Amino acid sequence: RELLWQEGGSGNTLKTLVKASSMSQNNWDGIGNIIPYQIHFLASLPFAEDQTLQSEDHASTVTCVNAGNAASYPVITIDGPIDTDIVITNDATSQTFTCNATATILVAEQLVIDMKAKTIEHDGVSSIAYIDYSATEWFLLQPGSTGVTLSGTNTDANTHITVDFRDTYL
Repeated sequence: RELLWQEGGSGNTLKTLVKASSMSQNNWDGIGNIIPYQIHFLASLPFAEDQTLQSEDHASTVTCVNAGNAASYPVITIDGPIDTDIVITNDATSQTFTCNATATILVAEQLVIDMKAKTIEHDGVSSIAYIDYSATEWFLLQPGSTGVTLSGTNTDANTHITVDFRDTYL
């Protein structure tokens, strides 16, 4: 017996074809009973993501439109300056990601929060100590339109929030 796996896609269409076939003319046990097949597949993700990365950038609030039918994991980048009371709010769910008072992002520095990997990096260095766990939820972007708002102190015209995500489908 042979298992053939072909995968391909283009644009917004992802396709997977699985074909199970027998290398023998005899698909039975010799006395007339058909031998059953059972195939198990393991997927790293129970959903498909669009191949196009969406990116929204603004000074304080970005509107993200997940055109898929499943929640998407955003990666949020904050360009400094910003410090103390850094809060990122998912306006659709009221969930917040909050940094404690030790988080200070200077001009030309970045804070990157990956909601799927559950990591936070300040200029490429793990900064998990910045998280105020009592006021933080790792959130997703549900299908449809979601506002994501950045608030904090000591900001200026250089302060920006960028939200990268993919349309996600079940």
